[in-house]
Amino acid sequence: MGRETREDCTSDCSSGGQVTTMPTKTPIKAYFNGLQEVPNQPSFELWTILEPMGEHCVFSTLSRNTIEKHGCTPTQTEVK
Repeated sequence: MGRETREDCTSDCSSGGQVTTMPTKTPIKAYFNGLQEVPNQPSFELWTILEPMGEHCVFSTLSRNTIEKHGCTPTQTEVK
């Protein structure tokens, strides 16, 4: 059985070559790790994804921005 990956999570939202709505962000299971503090910069959220997404494998720790650039939105999931 092959490993499934998400190339991206963006739903197709075009009709006749014109965008009719904003792309829908697809939920992806993830665990929130906390905020990364950087001196003189805004802090940012770090998430560990619990399913593959594009070139990122399961258990990759990514910023929310990276996840959203793939058309996904992290959904808090408890790790058991």
